Amino acid sequence: MMAIPKRAILALAALLALADLPAQTAPDAAKQAEATEEKKTSELEIISDSVEMDFENRRGTFVGNVKVSDENMLLLADKMIVHLTEDNELRMIEAIGNVTISEVGTQKKATAGKAVFDAKTDMVVLSDSPALADPVQWTLTRAHLITYDRAKGTFTAERSAEIPIRITFLVPEGKGGQTQGLIPSLGGTKEEKDKQP
Repeated sequence: MMAIPKRAILALAALLALADLPAQTAPDAAKQAEATEEKKTSELEIISDSVEMDFENRRGTFVGNVKVSDENMLLLADKMIVHLTEDNELRMIEAIGNVTISEVGTQKKATAGKAVFDAKTDMVVLSDSPALADPVQWTLTRAHLITYDRAKGTFTAERSAEIPIRITFLVPEGKGGQTQGLIPSLGGTKEEKDKQP
């Protein structure tokens, strides 16, 4: 049976700063059982209207109301395709249609028409109206592509000719309800500006 590594599903949730989990392979079933007894396990649940496991092509396709959840994240999509290598290692994950990835217990969320995780480059690419939000601090509401580099913990937003990038920062209020500027010369109170060298 083709095992879908937990790391495969959680890779998309890396946009929300989830931890790496090691990939599991089918040939190591006995070792996995022993390791499971020694390690703390967490439950990963995948729900969909249908699933097709293509063993020859090393691909699992989940279709219709796809919901992937564990104690840290929730992924929703119309369709999810998990691609494995010949060695049952994760190669790529595609989440397609109405993709939402949220971190449980926070307001952090990523949305897109499509999200693709490439295991070799360790990057997630969001396309088709992608957006990122940490509503406590900032929201990126418009871009052509958003690429998240898991190794560096950074993201890059790209524009197209028709779609400029839009990011909104939440600026805290200062004393007396006045808005503090992100950069004193661009805003802030007179007192804040006077304190600058």
